[in-house]
Parts: sequence; structure tokens; C-alpha cells
Amino acid sequence: MPKPSGVRRVVVLGGSTVFDTRADEGADWPHLVEKFLKEKGHHRLEVINAGIPGHASSDSLGRLYTEIWQWEPDYLIIYEAWNDIKYFNNLSYANPLIRLVKPSNPDADPFRNYQGTLDYFLSYSQLYMKIRTKYLVWKHPENMEGWIRNERRDNVEELGVKQFRLNLEMFVEASRNMHAIPILVTQVTLASPTSTTEDRKKIMYGYVGLSHEGILQAYERCRQVILSVAREKEVEALDLLPELQGRSELFYDHDHTTPRGSEEIARRVADFLDPLLKNP
Repeated sequence: MPKPSGVRRVVVLGGSTVFDTRADEGADWPHLVEKFLKEKGHHRLEVINAGIPGHASSDSLGRLYTEIWQWEPDYLIIYEAWNDIKYFNNLSYANPLIRLVKPSNPDADPFRNYQGTLDYFLSYSQLYMKIRTKYLVWKHPENMEGWIRNERRDNVEELGVKQFRLNLEMFVEASRNMHAIPILVTQVTLASPTSTTEDRKKIMYGYVGLSHEGILQAYERCRQVILSVAREKEVEALDLLPELQGRSELFYDHDHTTPRGSEEIARRVADFLDPLLKNP
């Protein structure tokens, strides 16, 4: 929507951790950032949650220059890591990112659509639907974020890290081309060097095909890329990872936050934005 006169607009891009899948309506952390900033006196302000579950930095970049530029953002925040880490050990010179991203075909999803006339007719039976669901879960063993992998690598390949860096560099340049100020934020995670057995049970290693040590390495590599790009491109960066990493009370799983976790992120982002917004 066209931006109202005198309003400054902040757009936050990322995956399900930005969308904040476990939060109640209006209690996701980007909207909490708006709430906290208005309490600080920034009344002519909008914070838009542009997170899409499953989106990596490449997806956020694509949405930025094909759609979000129309919203006339003043500040663009990107908060990514986990969904990019999924690609870290899949990318190769023979299989670049574009070969790994496949178009969606919702009609082919048996969980969302009946597979023929007979399937639809039998759906009137609750017994059939229970059996059908159990069969589909058995036949398609994917979970909320995709296929579960059996491999557990201890390190990450360089090509995936380079792709992540390039995505962020292009995000910064695209933001500036649309006269917005880019801000890079490191993503937080439950995984830490001191993770307890209970915490490790919450971490879905199969989504990224990495061991605990591999995930720690991947998050640190993402963090270093974010901070490095911020220095080289002379943009603002907020490093949340060291302060919030591994705090059990803040996470439902590997990266999705509890209400307390969402509030912790939101307060830090609001405090970070406050002095920036006081400038003309």
C-alpha cells in the first residue's frame, strides 16, 4: 500500500522466525518492535512483518526487488540463517541454487487436495480420512520444514557460505537502489556449545543434515558473513547471537521463539532502531 505522508516504514524480511509462527496475532516480534518504538515516541511509524515461512535470503532478495520496493520502505531489516544453512551442503558447481529451487505445485499436495473423484467421495467417511492421513504421513515422511536427512556432517561447504554472502551483498545494494537503509541482524538459535540433552532433542538436525557441531559452525559462519558484509558495505548490523544463543526459555525448537524469546528480540531491535529513527 502507498506509504502515508510523514510515516516512516520499516520492513522485516526473513523466514518463519520473522513470521514468528508460534506467536499470537500481533505478538510476533516485528509487530512488538513497532509497539516498543511507539512507546519511545515514534508514533508515525509502521513496522511490516514480511517474513514467509521457509524463505531463505535468496527468497527475501527476490521478494524485495519484485514486490516490496513498491511499499516505499525507509528501513529494510533482513534476519536469515537457518533456511540458508539447509543449502550449505547441497550446493555444488553442478547443482547451483537455481537448480535446487523447484516451483511449487499445490494441486499435487495430497495433504491439501483430494487425489481424484474416488478419494473425494470416500472423504465423507471419518474412518477413511483417519486411515488416509496415517498412510500419507507414512508415505511422505517430510515435516514442517521439508525432508528429513539422515546425514549428520560436522562441517559446511564453502560454496553455500559464498552464496549466502552474495545474497546479503545484493540485498544491501538493492535496498540502497530503492533509497532504503539496509540493516543486517544475526539470527539466534537454541543450539550452543553447552546445549543440554533436553535442548538437543528440540533441534531438528535432519532439516540441515548437520551434527550439533556442524550447526554451531554454520551459525557462526553466517554471523561472520553478516558482520563482514556490514563492515565492507558500511551498513548497520545488530549482533543478537552471542547474547541470546542457547537460552532454553527463549525457544520452542532450534530457532522458533517463545513469547519471551520474541519479546527479547523485539526489545533489542527497538533499542537499536531508536537512535537511528531520531535522525532526519
